[in-house]
Amino acid sequence: MPNVPEAAHEASDAFEPCDQVEIDRALLERPAISIRIRVALVFALLFILTAAMTVAAVLLVSQLREKQRFLENVGDYAFEIDQARRFEKDFFLYGTNLADALAHIRSAHDLLDTNEDNMRAVTGPQMWTRMRE
Repeated sequence: MPNVPEAAHEASDAFEPCDQVEIDRALLERPAISIRIRVALVFALLFILTAAMTVAAVLLVSQLREKQRFLENVGDYAFEIDQARRFEKDFFLYGTNLADALAHIRSAHDLLDTNEDNMRAVTGPQMWTRMRE
């Protein structure tokens, strides 16, 4: 059975100068950023990416909402114009409903007036002027 001093002597011989150089080299070659920092950076990057995607989705939904409102307004306008044309046809064929045709025309103009900004931006100035006539 080895003596305790001999075991301590063997342990000190385990770290010779050449081993110390290898140990220093291994420490220098290890990554500068620890695994903990890498994991934290990945979580931060994923959080930022998720937040950016959420903001983009909210903006997209608001744009779609504006386009839906525009299409609803155009549908209402087209309906009023169709009704006015129907009553105008009745007036020319049967001599009735001229007041209803004029009421639908006024209603169509009111729709244009209330939604002017939204509709003018989409239709352009020339088509807007033509619609107002």
